[in-house]
Amino acid sequence: MLQDSPFQAGMARRGILLRRDVNFSSAAHTPEQIDYTIEMAGEVVESLRAATAS
Repeated sequence: MLQDSPFQAGMARRGILLRRDVNFSSAAHTPEQIDYTIEMAGEVVESLRAATAS
């Protein structure tokens, strides 16, 4: 069984489910959803950076 990466797990905790192989935005996504996804990706990256720095 494949495990989610720490990034995927962090995104899932924030309500964003990512596939392992391909992810994309489409016309079905609102600008607000895209902005939220980008903001949450930044949060996850920062939390992972902080976790590896300690």
